[in-house]
Amino acid sequence: MVLVGAMGMFTKPMGRPSMSSLISIMTGPMSSTRSMSLLCMYTANPTAYPTAYPTAPPTAAPTADAIVWGVNSAHEIFSRQGKLASWTKIAGGLIQVSASSNGVKVWGVNRHHDIYYRAGVSGHWIQIPGKLGHVSVSGDGNHVWGANAPNDIYYRAGQHGHWIQIPGKLNQVSVNHDGNHVWGTNAADDIYYRAGQHGSWTHIPGKLRQVSVSADGNTVWGVNSNHDIYYRAGKNGHWIQIPGKLTHVSCGAENHVWGTNSAGNIYYRDGVNGQWTQIAGGLRQVNAA
Repeated sequence: MVLVGAMGMFTKPMGRPSMSSLISIMTGPMSSTRSMSLLCMYTANPTAYPTAYPTAPPTAAPTADAIVWGVNSAHEIFSRQGKLASWTKIAGGLIQVSASSNGVKVWGVNRHHDIYYRAGVSGHWIQIPGKLGHVSVSGDGNHVWGANAPNDIYYRAGQHGHWIQIPGKLNQVSVNHDGNHVWGTNAADDIYYRAGQHGSWTHIPGKLRQVSVSADGNTVWGVNSNHDIYYRAGKNGHWIQIPGKLTHVSCGAENHVWGTNSAGNIYYRDGVNGQWTQIAGGLRQVNAA
């Protein structure tokens, strides 16, 4: 599904999806059978979609739980407040979504790599000039990073900023709450860290397909091409393998960790010392704000 809007195509940043952005995806937390794209279009459809669509956002949930957004294989968009709430279906169609820590600044891209912004569940989608295959917004909502199909990297100071190209090549990027910790991976699964817009890229040992940094910047989670899950205590830590298999992982505030596998199953974990708990519904990408 494509979002409906009157605006035309924009030219910067631009690019077309490439087959190198296809990612192998698992069918369950401990096994694999099929694949789909995390950044561009994909060919496999998860067998389960969110089944609870309340008519209004949850009225009560633990305040420490993350605001969670996600998209399924049909490009449908969902949001919920923490692990105890239910999914709210959001109008529109996206292949990837990212939200600020309070859930009121939401960014996403559709299958044409058009970029959209929304002021939370009660807002409406506004098309932003440019083309990106992946986007990440900081917890405070003031820093937006993204990568396009040719893996060019862009930065923007919130909704009213403008795109600035950043040196380097990445196909996926993640930024923390205040924008001072940026992590990303490239087409070769190399991992990079940068101390905000004005820092420089530092190569981090290891190989990951996708990486996510926590709000405080002190915790990093990622998954590799074998769908193994890894945790690291910030830039100066070391990678520790976490039991399970995921294709996408997201670490939000208070170290709430969410992830999805190739079957579209959704999992939640209360930090590195927690255990994976399956969450009702089905998504191919999830973002814990």
